[in-house]
Amino acid sequence: MASSQGRPSKASGAAAEGKGAPPSAAPAFDVAAVKASSLAGLELPVAVPDGPDRIDYYLPLGERTYRARGVMKNTADTLKVQLRLIWEGKQHTDVLDLNQARLRRSFARDAHEELGIEEDVVRKDLGLVYLKLEDVRDEHIRELLEKQDAPPVMDPAAEAAALERLKSPKLLEGVLADLDLFIAGESTNKKLAYLATTSRLLEAPLAIIVQSSSAAGKSALMEAVLGLMPPEVVEKHSALTQQALYYRGKDMAYRISRSPRRRARRGRATP
Repeated sequence: MASSQGRPSKASGAAAEGKGAPPSAAPAFDVAAVKASSLAGLELPVAVPDGPDRIDYYLPLGERTYRARGVMKNTADTLKVQLRLIWEGKQHTDVLDLNQARLRRSFARDAHEELGIEEDVVRKDLGLVYLKLEDVRDEHIRELLEKQDAPPVMDPAAEAAALERLKSPKLLEGVLADLDLFIAGESTNKKLAYLATTSRLLEAPLAIIVQSSSAAGKSALMEAVLGLMPPEVVEKHSALTQQALYYRGKDMAYRISRSPRRRARRGRATP
């Protein structure tokens, strides 16, 4: 009987090594670590207020300084800013969405033609500017979401006064007196509107339709009543559909939704 004692084939060797061995897991990709290494040693953008609702961000990169305006207006999917490159007393300004590579290339090309700065230098700068401003935008969005989720804090003295008034047997009379400061008459409608908006706290809240002829004061009535409600629970929509309410789901719980009036047909009352 003949036997073979040569080297094992590559196929058999591979089978032997793989037999019973678990597949190796792909290495995890750490986005934060990659971004941190890319931005290591880079200065943070300097925030400079420019008006009550506007902040400019200045980012120095060597002899070049970039100023970005409009960062806070972006959503999580965009990074559209007015960007200004300042270099050797000269500047180039344009509006672009830093998410789009085509617009970054265009900015670098125009800066080269206008200022004489190397196009490759500007393109590399824009990559760093994008990463920095992305962090600024994301932090701003995070703060807004936390502020929305945080329960409103009431001053202890104001809370005690409110609870005392709520226990008063003449609560509705006091509400009417407050509403009379904004709109005269309509006592029954004021009470109904106030009770309906307050019913948002019940398991089965009420819904009302304010309907009358044109220019009869429907909007004035609702605005006056909504002015007595906590502002964080009032939502005013320019348009609203049943599908939109369905997708909002529990997010609409204990809130007041005010939808716009519809244009009435001739000779009919408008809601």
